Amino acid sequence: MHTGTELAYWPNIQHLVTAMRFNTFEFKNGVFQKQKFKNRCEILSANGKQVLTIPIHAQRGISDNAIRICNRTRWRHTHLRALDSAYNKSPFYWHYKPEIYTLYESTLDNLFSFNSLLYSWLLSTLKLEGLNTHSEMYIQSDVHLNAFDILYEPYLQVFANKFDFISNLSTLDVLFNKGPESLRYLNALAVKRLP
Repeated sequence: MHTGTELAYWPNIQHLVTAMRFNTFEFKNGVFQKQKFKNRCEILSANGKQVLTIPIHAQRGISDNAIRICNRTRWRHTHLRALDSAYNKSPFYWHYKPEIYTLYESTLDNLFSFNSLLYSWLLSTLKLEGLNTHSEMYIQSDVHLNAFDILYEPYLQVFANKFDFISNLSTLDVLFNKGPESLRYLNALAVKRLP
């Protein structure tokens, strides 16, 4: 059984857990649509949920693998500062920080390629290299990502003193808060197929 989805910027937990359940993940090369997670992710900051967005040059109807990153702004610097601010006090951020910074030094200006780089690092870090991580063309899938609901088990987040547990953030939230236990946490999440 296959599942297909868009290649997301620092994918959320639902995205990754669904891929793990099916052991194969094919990225569709569709057309650009606004309000998707291709160029944005959600983290937990001191002010609550924060969206990080990669600025892009895109028009409706453009192919996903043709989307260019707009580097006129210092978005990489802004995203790294946001991650520093949000996760500086998390138990494992400092362990992963040098590698994260190296990833953002990439000069890739293609969104699909940049997201592939991040996704490959994430899978390697989580010891999930067995998942299919790249496909130029989308193969019609038997299963769709949003056909599932994840039953989240709360874990300690950095701003737990200010906010109740916030689920389905970027997988970075789990990684920075649970470190080597992240894979065990993700594997233990219950996945429920929606009717």
